[in-house]
Amino acid sequence: MGGGKIVVLEDVTTTGGSALKAVEQLHQSTPCEVIAVITVVDREEGGAEAFAAAGIPFEALIRLSDIAE
Repeated sequence: MGGGKIVVLEDVTTTGGSALKAVEQLHQSTPCEVIAVITVVDREEGGAEAFAAAGIPFEALIRLSDIAE
C-alpha cells in the first residue's frame, strides 16, 4: 500500500475499538491519512465519542435509536 487518504468502513460500531485498532494498524504499516470512519449501524455505545477523542470524523448511516423508534 502506498498511503494516501483512507476511509475505514465498518458494518456495526459499538465502542469503536475494532475500527480504532484498524486505524492504528494502518498508521503503523503505511504513510496514510485516515480521513473518516463510516459505519452502517451505530449501536450508540460510545463509538462516536471514541472517534471524537481520537480526532477522527465518524458517520453512521443508521443509529440504533433510529431503528428502535
